Amino acid sequence: MEIVTEMKLQALELADKGLKVIPLYEPTKTGCSCSKGADCPANGKHPRLGKWQDHATDDHEQIREWWDQWPNANIGVRLGPESGFCDIEYDDREGELTAEELLADVVTPTYKSKRSIHRLFRLPVDYTPRKAVEKVRGLEIRFGTGGKATQSVFPPSRHKSGVRYTWLDNRSIDDIEIADFPATVVDLLNTHTSPDTQTSMFNGGVFEVGGGSVRLDDHVGAKSGQRRDMLLVLIGRELAIDGARKDLGKRALDWANRCVPAMREDEVKEVVIDLAGKYRAKGSDAVKTTERPAEMLKTPTRKLMTRRLDTVEPEKVDWVWKGRIAAGKLTLLVGQGGLGKTFLSVYVASVMSNGGTFTDGEQCEQGEVLILTCEDGIADTIIPRLIANGADLTKVHDIVGVSRVGSDEADMIDLSAHIDQIREKFEENPGIKLVVIDPITGFLGARCDSNNNTSVRHVLGPFAKLAEEYGVAVLCISHINKSQEQSGLNRVAGSIAFGNTARSVWEVAKDPNEPNRRLMLPTKNNLGSSFGLAFSLKSKTIEDGIETAVLEFEPEPIDLDADNYTSSKLTKQSDAEGWLFELINSDGPQLSTEVEKRADEKGFTGGTLKRAKKDVGIQSKRHGSTQSIWFLEGQDLTSTADDSGSPTDSGSPTALD
Repeated sequence: MEIVTEMKLQALELADKGLKVIPLYEPTKTGCSCSKGADCPANGKHPRLGKWQDHATDDHEQIREWWDQWPNANIGVRLGPESGFCDIEYDDREGELTAEELLADVVTPTYKSKRSIHRLFRLPVDYTPRKAVEKVRGLEIRFGTGGKATQSVFPPSRHKSGVRYTWLDNRSIDDIEIADFPATVVDLLNTHTSPDTQTSMFNGGVFEVGGGSVRLDDHVGAKSGQRRDMLLVLIGRELAIDGARKDLGKRALDWANRCVPAMREDEVKEVVIDLAGKYRAKGSDAVKTTERPAEMLKTPTRKLMTRRLDTVEPEKVDWVWKGRIAAGKLTLLVGQGGLGKTFLSVYVASVMSNGGTFTDGEQCEQGEVLILTCEDGIADTIIPRLIANGADLTKVHDIVGVSRVGSDEADMIDLSAHIDQIREKFEENPGIKLVVIDPITGFLGARCDSNNNTSVRHVLGPFAKLAEEYGVAVLCISHINKSQEQSGLNRVAGSIAFGNTARSVWEVAKDPNEPNRRLMLPTKNNLGSSFGLAFSLKSKTIEDGIETAVLEFEPEPIDLDADNYTSSKLTKQSDAEGWLFELINSDGPQLSTEVEKRADEKGFTGGTLKRAKKDVGIQSKRHGSTQSIWFLEGQDLTSTADDSGSPTDSGSPTALD
């Protein structure tokens, strides 16, 4: 019988897409699995086969043979004409900015290693690579042609740090097709001046530039894809003519603002400082200042603005749901999967759509709702739930995507790249009062690392300001991690920036004593109520016999927050562990049915007991067909044997085994 491991399955699926696969050595606890071990400079990244470029294949039989032999082997993919694909990789701020400029609207399979982002494309048809790997403006483009053969490590391979290579949300090779190589990057490659060429421009302290007399002050600016390279030429010309004048930085920034779109200030500074530094390093007589290159950028381009607070009128907080969801603010609804977060968000959307009353008696002003979801079907899941809650569907809108000019195709929305389009929608429809995003991590964009504080703030910060500007409440759904932290904010999955950016954070949790009871508990609420709510899910049949469910709230609020809930839950678990150990240690091995009975008398649920059994190290052995014996290592089991003899390994496991 064939054993199908995760690595083998993924390798076969890549082959189905036309990619040429090769097995790689995998990292181990002591280093690389190759003979060099801890001394291997390419731990987990180099092929197991000699002349690997000749062996890379999409043949299923061969792939099965390889991963039968090396079941944990990392997956490499040959790039170049043999497969027809290439890889654009970036791992620093420069590459991120370049990708943001040139690739923001391109949808293609994208994955993340420990630090790098990889985006897959078909080989360009209108560009002939000079090298197997070309580097430009922070991008490392692995063509795999024009020189030495090249391969990239693919998910779910393991990095030497232990981190898995993973596909970004909705960007896996199974979700979308591999896109054509971007024309914007071809333009960049055709016009780019490599770092080596930049350095060679300095010859005896003189920056050699092409003919013409156009200076920074006279140049009209450049368009996207040409801005940086034009700036390199213009700055070089300025250095050759005037040397490193103090006002060079300001003049460069003025030129950058004439570009379409305007060039980022940090990019301009990088070019000026880099070239001026190289110019000075050559000892040119043309340098007319002793200032360091960075000081050329100290000419003020911005001015600090302040205001006296006695001129500012105080404002009251506006609410969608008083005490719980504020207008113009981000609210985070977190919890484990399957507990009812989406049901709760649909409930809020429904009440707003018809201007109804919330379960606690708070009136909601009627408004329109935008729903952005990638986890649940609109027609078969969201709409039935809205109908069951009495929503006015004329007031609820599904965000399908962002259309391309001159095309019927729509790209998945990216909260960073498409913030202007969201603003336009708010302008067109001032009735929008609520946006539901489920989950928030699905719409941060390929450039955002959801575990990085800066990256998350870069996306959520501008979006939060936009929501505040238009008075729109934003309800974001997210998950919690597996941390046992008692602080609720530390359990929010991903970066702590999610919880810090939101003004309110509510956790949906399961009542440990009543499996069907759900709790909506405050984790952070800077503006409103500290009381939680309890609810359960009740089945409901709507038109055409469609089955769905609605929330059934308890009438009284709960004086409990998420931190206290976690603390009591952990205390309950600890109590169960201590009780179970004492029982088995003092009274000896016990039949599972007896343990369950006594645990129930103590108020411990089956789930709590099962976890305690595992954590304490209780072992079990089958006893007949329906029971087992629970014991500690080294204990004598003969006293609990059945009439026919000693405990047996046969029989079906019990629920707690």
